[in-house]
Amino acid sequence: MPIHRERIVDMITWKPRRYRLADFDRPLKAPGEFSQNSPDWNLSFPFEETFVRGFEMVCKVNHIGFHRSTTGSRPYTFLKNVTDEEIEEIKNWFSIISQYVALRDCLGLSFALDYDKEDGDPNKPQTKIGSLRSRAKPYNAEATLDTFSAADELAQACLNFLQKVQCYNSVDTIVAMPPSKPNKKFDLPTYLAIIIAKKWGKTNLSNKICTVIERLPIKNLALEDKFQNLENTIKVDPDVFKGKTVLIVDDLYQSGVSINYVGLLLLEAGAKNVVGLACEKTCRNDDNLKGRDGR
Repeated sequence: MPIHRERIVDMITWKPRRYRLADFDRPLKAPGEFSQNSPDWNLSFPFEETFVRGFEMVCKVNHIGFHRSTTGSRPYTFLKNVTDEEIEEIKNWFSIISQYVALRDCLGLSFALDYDKEDGDPNKPQTKIGSLRSRAKPYNAEATLDTFSAADELAQACLNFLQKVQCYNSVDTIVAMPPSKPNKKFDLPTYLAIIIAKKWGKTNLSNKICTVIERLPIKNLALEDKFQNLENTIKVDPDVFKGKTVLIVDDLYQSGVSINYVGLLLLEAGAKNVVGLACEKTCRNDDNLKGRDGR
């Protein structure tokens, strides 16, 4: 389904907004487990976005198509005439993606490497990714050797993810999420995009999408103000993204409004598909009105 403004605003109300497959109760069930009368394997996911698209890109198996359950929104399907090798392929892919956070939004695919706090629980310790992001984010201060060291580790973690999950293989272009201030001393997403593009062998076109008007940091705004704060502050070169599959790299994913807005602009500029990758998913999904770590 294409991205449009109304869908991005509506997206904020979807539940759930994120899920790690490791926390889902057995997405793959053997014949007879889901229904005694079924001879087929049953497959279900927490939500369609990211999970179904990623699965169908990587696991080329015969199935009946995904349907919605009558008791909820979880998509499910039955696998038809699959081999033992195909089942092992699915299980192996599940084991790879289970450690990452799948995000539910309007992009073609959307993942975060990890939560800020363990298990997405604000009362638990910070994750390794969360700690690295904190070190790599100098905000308005000068970047230090430790800033670059942490940023390099984050870039490598992103590369490891991209190389393992396979469903991002169609990406040919990378852009960084544009900063809220046009002339930041050090911008972490921009730095990550440079390193990832170079080591992954992709084109970095971050300089073709830029902030033209300084805006308030979106994480500090109420939900109803987020989209309006973004409108007309970012400009995309209209001639360079036509027919491309673009990966947007960001360091932090909270409500997802900003990265989805950039995805909308890229599609309007002719991009074929837009996918996203963030380093850290905050514990909250909506806004900061109760503090970053509040539920």
